[in-house]
Amino acid sequence: MPAPNPEIVLNALARGVTGDEPGGLKLLEPIVAQGPAPTYVLLATLAEAALFPHRKGLYPEAPSTFEVIGPDGSPDMELLPSHLKFGARFIAAWAARDQDAASALFRKVIEEPVTEGGDGTIAVFMFAVSAAKHVVHERRRLDAEGSTP
Repeated sequence: MPAPNPEIVLNALARGVTGDEPGGLKLLEPIVAQGPAPTYVLLATLAEAALFPHRKGLYPEAPSTFEVIGPDGSPDMELLPSHLKFGARFIAAWAARDQDAASALFRKVIEEPVTEGGDGTIAVFMFAVSAAKHVVHERRRLDAEGSTP
């Protein structure tokens, strides 16, 4: 499967970083419209973007996990809307380099589309945008301090 045009993905992320998430998503629509295989590759690309700061060790102090805490104080991922669960689980599977789990999650979404609260592709995009915003913020902070990562 060929990767999506990196310029399109970078432009989409750049729009997201500047606050134009709808514009960024609009750029990705033609890739998704091509069908499941290109969409899976796009999700993998976005997962890598979301994981970039951690994979490169750029900002070790950045949080690498999140917990959803239930009313009783224990972790409860089931409290998340289904599209966010998909996004978090897909990125976690990708981070672990578990292609079987990532593919299974994707197949399940294809067979039973996410309807609660949004689309899983949007969730993965937003996680990637969040990571990109963190990189930009840290880069600006380091530039202001006169240091480099």
